[in-house]
Amino acid sequence: MRTITWYNADGDVVSIQNCAVGLEDVSQPEGATGWIEGSPQQIRNARVVDNEIINGSITETGLDEQVRLIRNSRLTKSDWTQAADSPLSEEKKTEWANYRQQLRDMPNNLEDATSIEDVTFPTPPSN
Repeated sequence: MRTITWYNADGDVVSIQNCAVGLEDVSQPEGATGWIEGSPQQIRNARVVDNEIINGSITETGLDEQVRLIRNSRLTKSDWTQAADSPLSEEKKTEWANYRQQLRDMPNNLEDATSIEDVTFPTPPSN
């Protein structure tokens, strides 16, 4: 079993449930258009943006803060790649280090973006 979060077309969280692998679509709640593994730390105002669960309201924050929320989530999820005991090769660790640097540089590179939909996040390397 794992926890999944269902969301609608606007990214609003519709439902959070425990679900066996492979049975996600069987339990799709009304109004949900997609799901993501995991659950928000805060249910109130949580959203799914660019395939990330964002805790709290991002519509009330500026674009820089929205990008930082997503960026911080992705940095946290990739911390393991830089650990001394990571199973990755040195070459893969370097690829992940470069990806993480691109994430850290993101809030400084938003000149043309006017909404979160205009932002292109870096693609993580394959494992």
